[in-house]
This record gives sequence, C-alpha cells and structure tokens, in this order.
Amino acid sequence: MVEGRRAVLVQDEFDLDKPCEVTWGMTTDAKIQITQKGSAELTIGDKKLVAKILSPSGAEFVAESAEQKPPEKSNEGVRRLVLRLPDAKGSVQVAILLSPVWPGGTVNTIQLKILSEW
Repeated sequence: MVEGRRAVLVQDEFDLDKPCEVTWGMTTDAKIQITQKGSAELTIGDKKLVAKILSPSGAEFVAESAEQKPPEKSNEGVRRLVLRLPDAKGSVQVAILLSPVWPGGTVNTIQLKILSEW
C-alpha cells in the first residue's frame, strides 16, 4: 500500500536469460474500460478503480473475457485486465498502480524503487 494507504502498487522484477513472454493480469467482475495508453478504469456500481502501468513505459493493457469451458467454473461475465510483454528479455520491471477513485481524485503516480531497496 502506498500514498497513505490510498493506492496499491503491484511490482515484479525479472532477470531473463532469453526472450520470453511476460504476462500480468487480474481477474474481475468489474466493467473494464481502457481509458488511455497504459491506463484502465474498472467499475462496479458507483465504485471505480484506476489501473495504471508505471513500468515498463509504453506498455498497454487489454481487456479479455475470463470465461472458461466445463468442467471449470464458467466465470460468465468475468473479465481480465492483462498486460503482455511478448519479447521480454534482460532486466524487466512490471509495476502496476491500482488506485480507487476517491472524492479528492486518484493517486496518479509514485516514485518507483527497485525491490531490493524496499
């Protein structure tokens, strides 16, 4: 939790010896709207959450169905917010800021530190 517990930072770091796909995702019952490059708004009723990619720069979200075929639970109407890095290699940092929309606005950005400095 960051910014006085007003937002959550999800951060992962990878050292990749060879190119591979790195995928980050969250599954939700919320309506997902991609609002701009690297940002999305999730809505359930009158509650909103803004998801923003802080790292890597230039990455984008996509919204996908999370429905499954039997014998799995169907997940009807469930969606996934996904970030894919298809050819990631070397040192890769994925940082996603999740901020509820508060009466005073959202937390838009924070200063990132590498995990070893936490």
